[in-house]
Order: sequence, then structure tokens, then C-alpha cells
Amino acid sequence: DSGDVSVTDNVLVANTYGIELDTIGAVNINKLVIDSNNISSAVAGSIGVRMISSDATYNVQRTVISNNSIKTAQYGVFWQTNTLGVLAVSGNTFFGPFVTRALDVADSTKVSIVGNTFADQSSGGQCLYTVGTQGSMHGNIFTGCATDNLIVAGGTAMGYAAPSWTPTGMGERVQNIVAAETGTAGSKYILDSWYYDGTAWREQRTLTGN
Repeated sequence: DSGDVSVTDNVLVANTYGIELDTIGAVNINKLVIDSNNISSAVAGSIGVRMISSDATYNVQRTVISNNSIKTAQYGVFWQTNTLGVLAVSGNTFFGPFVTRALDVADSTKVSIVGNTFADQSSGGQCLYTVGTQGSMHGNIFTGCATDNLIVAGGTAMGYAAPSWTPTGMGERVQNIVAAETGTAGSKYILDSWYYDGTAWREQRTLTGN
């Protein structure tokens, strides 16, 4: 049972796991910050930041993973099943190609994925795995990433189609990471994201004029 734990400003190289949290039993980590670390490893199977649980309890709350530079082989951040509190992933740079994926937050709720840069994922695995994930996602940049390498299991993934869950309040926004121009000539648009106004998810569109 620990609180206000910070792992910041480290340079971590050539590790199998850069930063790892293993939750055990009913005890939990509350208010964990992983910020401004430079994690780089070419070791096969290496992961930049990961949470595991020896007994499947996943007792971690209010986690911030921010402003890290991550270039590892298998995963960048592996942080599944975070359901007890907010998980904020922001301002990180993921340098691919990752064999499996850059960011995996599957089956997590109250997630915020904002302002991250995903680079050089034109081969190997995907940038995102958000199956069963709920929350907000916007302002992320994908550079040098092939369309097929953006998202895993798109049909049920956050960021692929209109969200199906009902947020508690208003304000959640989900970026459409596979946005493409659509519509009829003269009034074509790009569906940038979905926004929850307290009643329903609404489409946010940008007119292209084509």
C-alpha cells in the first residue's frame, strides 16, 4: 500500500524490462507517476514500461505515464486491465518498429491517451491495442506508420469506430485514428473524432471542400 510513487528522469538501456510494476494481493499502488524517462533496448522481447499481476488483481490506481521516450523491441507500454482509477498516457514518443505494439491498454477503463507521438511503425506490429478500453483519446500523431500498423482488432477497439460505452459525464473525446475522406462531391468531410455531450456520442467532422 504505497502512494505518491514517482519514477522520473532516468536513462534505462539494454534491459528486458525498463520499468515494471507487479501487483500482488489486495495492496495497491496509488498515484504512480512514470515521467521523463529515456528507455531504449534492442534486447529481444524488451518492453519499455509494463504492469503485470502475479495473482490477477491489478491493484494500481491513478497512474500517469508521461513524456517518456521509448524505443524497445516488443512493446513500448504494456498496461492492461487498469480498472481501479484513471490511467493517463500523455506526451510520450514511441519509436518503432515494435514487434507487437507500441501501446497496449486493453480492457482498461477511465483511460486518457493524449498527445503521444507514434513513429516508424510501417512494419512489425501495431501502434495501439485498445480492445475493451474506455475513456478519451485525442491529439495523437502517427508519423511513418502504415495504415495496417495503426490499431489491433479494429472492430472493437477505441479509436476505430463510434464508442459503445456510456461515460459518467460529458466531455470525453475519442480520436478516429483511421479517419478517411467521405461524403459526396463538393461536401466531403473527415470524421475526426467522437465527442460525448452528456446525452450521446456526436461526430466531429472537418469539411475538406472536395
